[in-house]
Amino acid sequence: MLRLRETGMPIAEMQRFAGLRARGEATVADRLAMLREHRAGVARRIRALRRNAAALDDKIDHYERLLEGQPGTDGPA
Repeated sequence: MLRLRETGMPIAEMQRFAGLRARGEATVADRLAMLREHRAGVARRIRALRRNAAALDDKIDHYERLLEGQPGTDGPA
């Protein structure tokens, strides 16, 4: 359950997963489907974070170049 929480699974979904687990082997397919769906969401968030990090890098580079062109500055800190 720790990994589910740390990867952003909502509490209601974690409770649903725990309930399925408590019902035993008959729910393995349902639990697998939940995990696959959650993993897909994690992958989407990772892709979005990478895009956003790249955009931030571009902005940082832009502002560093602006500073380099200003008199009296030592460039990036």
